[in-house]
Amino acid sequence: RFQQVYELEIMILLSSKKLLHRFSPGIYRITILSAKIEERKKDGKHWDVFLGRPDPFVQLFFGHHRLLSPVKKNTYTPVWNFSREIYLNGSERFSFRVLDKDLAQSDTIGSCFFRQLSHAPLIQGQIFRWRCEQIKEISIRFTKLSRKIARTH
Repeated sequence: RFQQVYELEIMILLSSKKLLHRFSPGIYRITILSAKIEERKKDGKHWDVFLGRPDPFVQLFFGHHRLLSPVKKNTYTPVWNFSREIYLNGSERFSFRVLDKDLAQSDTIGSCFFRQLSHAPLIQGQIFRWRCEQIKEISIRFTKLSRKIARTH
């Protein structure tokens, strides 16, 4: 219920600023650009032992598609510029998680969920920017390439 109210508030805010672009089906190049991460976990502890910085990576989910970025070592400001091309129609569930890679188990830095990709706020230039939990900001670019479905060989 909270997520629905939050999404509605975002839609009203963005549509009032005329930043929202209409999502249309097609092949998109999804580029996980960068993020800014809080220096400490919610409980105030450091991400890694000995005052260590996190080793962040991103998991993106679009319906049944999953994109996994490489791990960036010891940084609060990772830059991935990691791209993949997939067909999206806009009705897919869209979620992402930023995690801190550890030896035993990765810690979740932040995660967000949208019922449909078309509800995610895409601002001018098809950039998605968001703040969520211990993620100060994450930037993801959606570049539309074509309306046709790509053939796989």
